[in-house]
Amino acid sequence: MSSTRDAERDQPLPTPGQQSVQDALIGAVQERRAYGIRKYGRPLETHNGRDALTDAWEEALDLVTYLTQMRLERGDQLPAAVPSATTDRTDVAAVRALHQPMQRGPFTICAHCSGWDGEWRCLGVVTNYPCPTLRALNDAAAGSAVAGHTGDETGRETLAAALDGLHTLIATSSRDWQTYRVDAWIWAVLCGWDCEQDEHDDTCTHGALEETAAMHGWDADTVTKARRYRAAVRALTEPAAGLPAGGAPHTKEA
Repeated sequence: MSSTRDAERDQPLPTPGQQSVQDALIGAVQERRAYGIRKYGRPLETHNGRDALTDAWEEALDLVTYLTQMRLERGDQLPAAVPSATTDRTDVAAVRALHQPMQRGPFTICAHCSGWDGEWRCLGVVTNYPCPTLRALNDAAAGSAVAGHTGDETGRETLAAALDGLHTLIATSSRDWQTYRVDAWIWAVLCGWDCEQDEHDDTCTHGALEETAAMHGWDADTVTKARRYRAAVRALTEPAAGLPAGGAPHTKEA
């Protein structure tokens, strides 16, 4: 035990407590392992076909979100929020970083969309680079750039056309946009998981957003945000497509 202590900064030495923290932690890890086996049929293993860094990064984001919730609920004053434009740029950069090119023979493919296992095979549908996700982001960036250098009305029309084009590109792709969290969020905003028909019939699909939220651990606030962003996109794109507000929307392709 070190004898060098700063009486003003260091906490006092521990006194006898009530419960072993390490024993509780070991028990929690064992229970988590059992839960994983029940859910996935096997414990967490190396080289299992998933990107552990991406999984850890997403879990870390969730952890920070829950910690922030706890601090807010107990009345802590947090630093001012980062401007939304900066946040949006950070989100887009994260998506771009996820969809990296990889050379496979004479072809350049998207490692993420193709389900590259990090060793020697693709677990998904081989997708050329740039993939639909990056093309959608590039089109959106081009539309935003035009909107920023033209009049307000022209800018809105250009942005609406760009968003409508992104919707068509995504909706007609063969990719399963529900599997990965980032892809599911892009679909939620640009295409919408909810049924958006004014009049419903047997062809309508309901509960898709709730199902997607359960798959990716989205809480109620995240679901509300997805619907708010989707409503903003519809407000732009439906007039561009000749539809009145609340008119017949795009529907998810089979």
